[in-house]
Amino acid sequence: MRKTISYLYKLAFTDLCTGLKNRNAYEEKLSRLRDGKDSLRNLRIVFIDIDNLKYINDNYGHYAGDEAIKTVAKCIIKSFDKKDFCARYGGDEFVCMVYSGVRDRIAEFQRLLGQEKYSVDFPLEVSIGTVERDFIRDDGIDGVVKRCDEVMREQKKEKKCDKKA
Repeated sequence: MRKTISYLYKLAFTDLCTGLKNRNAYEEKLSRLRDGKDSLRNLRIVFIDIDNLKYINDNYGHYAGDEAIKTVAKCIIKSFDKKDFCARYGGDEFVCMVYSGVRDRIAEFQRLLGQEKYSVDFPLEVSIGTVERDFIRDDGIDGVVKRCDEVMREQKKEKKCDKKA
């Protein structure tokens, strides 16, 4: 019975495509941060979004799109520490919550992704947003997350990530 419960829990909170935590786990983490069960002190949020996934799907097939998602996830898993919280937020978006060493983790992620680009047959780029809680601007964790998403979206806009199929 205990194994069954453990298995069901894992299914409920793991993204089956990537092996990362899923949106359910992310929402649970946000709840813990809102309730003060987990600390906001020194927390940095990192959003990673695959650029032009629709272009990859439309021009190289959905298998390639899945491969892009898995490749980015693999680089996240190798770059971020086990104590960091990393999840697949949605389709081509990932979120990591880090308490220390965020610059080193992002640099390692970018290095690994740069190597992986040569092993795939499609263009693979990401946009990254990262912020630290600003006690004046941010209203709790939701404000931090919203601002991080805006930073990442601004980077996408600057890169003009809107390739047409």
